[in-house]
Amino acid sequence: MAIRRDVSMLIAPAEVTAALCPGRPCPPRLVRVVEIALRSAQPLLDPVMVYRWVAVTAVGGQHAVVQADGDPPGRLEIGPHARLLAGAHQALVTAVSIGPQLDEADCGDRLEAYVRDCIGVMALGKVAAAAAAVTEAEARSRQWGVGPRISPGSLAGWRMADIQVLGGCLPLSQAGLDLSPEGVIYPLKSAVGLIGIGPGYGGSTVGSVCHLCRYREGCWRRRD
Repeated sequence: MAIRRDVSMLIAPAEVTAALCPGRPCPPRLVRVVEIALRSAQPLLDPVMVYRWVAVTAVGGQHAVVQADGDPPGRLEIGPHARLLAGAHQALVTAVSIGPQLDEADCGDRLEAYVRDCIGVMALGKVAAAAAAVTEAEARSRQWGVGPRISPGSLAGWRMADIQVLGGCLPLSQAGLDLSPEGVIYPLKSAVGLIGIGPGYGGSTVGSVCHLCRYREGCWRRRD
């Protein structure tokens, strides 16, 4: 297992405006707010990524079983999309976060607060992308393929409770993260998930399951 804090958090204003105004120019006022929000948000980002490889020992019906070295097996009740792990021999379990400071900082302007929140989501995506890069590199070294990143609570049919199973594989407290009994991870801009690798996958990059996400209709970060 490993903990990394060296993820680049550089976000260009054009990245934010493109996300907020897809396919159209952003209003000048919003462009100015994006620039202001970025200047205040960047120093508050404190990225961390903690990860561990686990074996995928069984996939059947609506569940999968994973096991880290030295730990007992963990059963994941993934639901109707458990097949997404069918091609995996191993999986990278990850927890990513940008720390608590951005959410805790005061911001009197509502629009700037909204933009800063969006910047936080984008920053968290960059930490997740770093975890994806680790997965892709390992898959290449084994001449295996890579599956999509999947997470309890976002993949339709997979309950938040399984974050406890995944979080139990990781030294969350050493990374400054905390997991509630209900499966809520703190700081709030954090996420837990896993990515499978194995000869049963055809792709070489981590895929998207946006089309299966329960929040797909209202998400401005959709990738499909």
